[in-house]
Amino acid sequence: MTVTLAPLAPATVAPRSSASRCYGQATILMRRGGGLTTADAALVTPYLPGTSTPYPDPLYGGPDATEALSFPVATGGDGVVALWADAPGRLELEAVHPVLGRARGVLDLEPDPDAAPEAVDAYSKPESDARYEPLDTAYSKAEADARYLQAPLTAGQIPAEFLTVTEGDARYALSGTTPTDVYTKPESDARFLQLTGGTVSGPVTGLWNGPGVTRTLTVGVAPPGAPAPDDLWVTDGDGGGGAVESVNGLTGVVVLGAADVGALTQTAGDARYLQPATAAGTYLPLAGGSVLTGTIGPTTTNAVDTGTTALRWRKLWAVNAEFTNPPSYGGAAQPKVTVASSAPGSPATGDLWVW
Repeated sequence: MTVTLAPLAPATVAPRSSASRCYGQATILMRRGGGLTTADAALVTPYLPGTSTPYPDPLYGGPDATEALSFPVATGGDGVVALWADAPGRLELEAVHPVLGRARGVLDLEPDPDAAPEAVDAYSKPESDARYEPLDTAYSKAEADARYLQAPLTAGQIPAEFLTVTEGDARYALSGTTPTDVYTKPESDARFLQLTGGTVSGPVTGLWNGPGVTRTLTVGVAPPGAPAPDDLWVTDGDGGGGAVESVNGLTGVVVLGAADVGALTQTAGDARYLQPATAAGTYLPLAGGSVLTGTIGPTTTNAVDTGTTALRWRKLWAVNAEFTNPPSYGGAAQPKVTVASSAPGSPATGDLWVW
């Protein structure tokens, strides 16, 4: 028995695909009696030519089929088998008929000559002109030599704002190498606090510079028994969660005024307390050197002393002096001096009368 691989007449050729799959078609003819007859319902299996190895690439039963055929496949009543493939190839068909027997023949899968050409990975002329510098506008060699530095460059030809290869290698990490003096991303995440979304899992100590003072801020541990002046200590709270949820019932960015912390406003403080600018005109300073512009008087007659027996004023200057009782000297009362126009009727002992 023989198999004849012959293309069908043009009127019966299977349709071609716009996807330009490769195509092959054969009519299975087997000998019967004294002639050849079409082998309808023959089971066909593709192999690599001259072997019993099944053809490895997928084969399709139509130009636009999406599922590959499972072999063997049966021929139709005309004995025709048509196959499509994604790429050109040569295979050998084996046909088995229950009556006519077994036969093999070679079939080539070839591209469709009428299909549209495959897309070429290239630019059109307008695309090329837009992407590249046209030769008619490029610099000549002399112009380029005058415009650009020529390689290889020497140290004296390199402008100051550029680095030599040695300087660049020392300044930057070479591509494909792992520098030893930098941190990887996981190392950085473990070593530093991220600006966004970072969390602190242990004590954090840093410096906070206030107006005219440097303070140490320690977070996450209890303060020491004797903290340094101006140091700030922030602990984990009382164990109830740590984070501050609100301040005076306020959340978000909270701005506290004087009333929120029990303090006086500037106006209330000025009204409540003595200001240095008005003190000199209101009160007598305790230090010497000031001059009185008013009078000094006690709140109750004959109830307040000026000085004591142990602490006495050194000297008194006065223009006039008036006493209810005679003054004393050395602890002894001095005689009363009376100036009159005539002698008294009953002078007291020790009194002095002048008339």
